[in-house]
Amino acid sequence: MDRFYGDDAEPENLVAKIILEEQEDVDQYEGGPVGDESIWTDDIIELFIDTNFNHSSYAHIGINNLGVRVDEWIACLRQEMFESGDFRADFSDETWRASDDLATHIGSDHWALEYRIDFDDTNIPSPTPRTVQGFNLIRVYRGQEYNQWVRTYSSGHSPDDFGVLLFQ
Repeated sequence: MDRFYGDDAEPENLVAKIILEEQEDVDQYEGGPVGDESIWTDDIIELFIDTNFNHSSYAHIGINNLGVRVDEWIACLRQEMFESGDFRADFSDETWRASDDLATHIGSDHWALEYRIDFDDTNIPSPTPRTVQGFNLIRVYRGQEYNQWVRTYSSGHSPDDFGVLLFQ
């Protein structure tokens, strides 16, 4: 069983600790070459954070067991582009990079990660009490989906189906 912990001890950022259990040969698997496209067939965790809860724009962060991280800001849904007919618009903001910190640990039958994303003034604003954000966490095991915090029935990129974080 995989475990997820959220922590609010540091009010200036969001911290998550994730432990992924019951894996075969976790210490022998080293994934592909490092780079933005290499992690998507590895054993990874994907985080989706819809900070303004508009069900359209959100942070997407992928992390593999070696600590290779890919982050992107999705500015609008691909579906919105198709509906508008404006295919010139880019659906992601390639200039955005999360201000974050990451640590991973590989055990004999599990791997774990601790991830911290700092709040900022643009895409990841510091929440106030009663702030609601969309959120989902997905574990993809070597290209095959295993677990989702909140099940989306199409793609992980389904902000209408994200779970809810309520800050107190």
